[in-house]
Amino acid sequence: MYHDTMRLLEIVGLPDAQAGSVNDLSEDSLLGLLHPAIENRIPLLFLERAVTLSKSSRRMETLHKAYLEKAQSFFSLMKEVSKFLVKAQTDYVVFKTFKPFPFVTVDIDVLFFNREEFLRAYRSLRGFYKLAGYGAHSISLYSPKHAMNLDLQLEISVSRLVYIYKNLLREHVTEINLNGSQVRVLELPAALITVLAHSLYKEQIFTLSDYYTSMIHLLNMTNQQRRTFVDLAEQAHIGLGIKVVLMLINTLTTMAFGRNVPAITETTQMIQAGEIEDKMMQLTLGHFAQNSRLPYKYHPIALGAAFTAKVLKDPLMRGAIPQQFVELITNTSEFLDFILLHMRRETY
Repeated sequence: MYHDTMRLLEIVGLPDAQAGSVNDLSEDSLLGLLHPAIENRIPLLFLERAVTLSKSSRRMETLHKAYLEKAQSFFSLMKEVSKFLVKAQTDYVVFKTFKPFPFVTVDIDVLFFNREEFLRAYRSLRGFYKLAGYGAHSISLYSPKHAMNLDLQLEISVSRLVYIYKNLLREHVTEINLNGSQVRVLELPAALITVLAHSLYKEQIFTLSDYYTSMIHLLNMTNQQRRTFVDLAEQAHIGLGIKVVLMLINTLTTMAFGRNVPAITETTQMIQAGEIEDKMMQLTLGHFAQNSRLPYKYHPIALGAAFTAKVLKDPLMRGAIPQQFVELITNTSEFLDFILLHMRRETY
């Protein structure tokens, strides 16, 4: 089935191979693909390739330049924020923000390992950025100068339910140099776990950004790092959900490129699943193969199975269910609105 997703994959190509020889696209055809690239959160990655295919296009160059400026705005804000966080002496990690390809973003996600430092960071930052909102485990600030949100997170959660416990990530923090400033980020296995878990459990949508992030990270991991990735998924009790996402990636790669990527296939095989779980995954893959257009909303059966497996295996999440029930009966309208927001979420 050939559609915009397949055309975008053809243009960008696989990370471990040269981009395909796409020479028959007009300027208008390429411009027409910008919207699906934006929906899939890869506009700059797409434009990097598009400008090489339409070298004489001033419109393409203008768009490319505009997105490069957006990317630079992120790096400027990230450097600024990192200095505040260091000065406030906080133990933090930036997660789900940096991509292993040219990217733009509308927010920066920062996780803190205890409430005291979470609040200390907020007090340090609130004089420079506007309060944009808050939730049970988060405070959002906004930088008008950069047109970007700064999301301070105490937990990695959806509707108060924590789906990755931050103590699992604490041993997997490293630093990168960002224009002379040190920024704390997650090592590859932990970084990918948070991205895929966010895609499935919170957003419930799979995009080309998730696809290329997974591909590049897994290709760059050693065998031991891939084992660590699987171990983290199992410790977080989200192995089934992660396996579903990896199988979607395998299916899409086969459909688009007629081949498998060993790093993906081998990692998928490391995650064990029972007979009932295998049937659920096959149903999900069949549903996906009928269209395969991205962004893809996960099949309700896959979501239900992933959440159920998480709850059954995770005593801490089971312990949080009564709290959700109390919220349901004491504030029914707000609770249901929040749940429906995630179950019916539209892409952007």
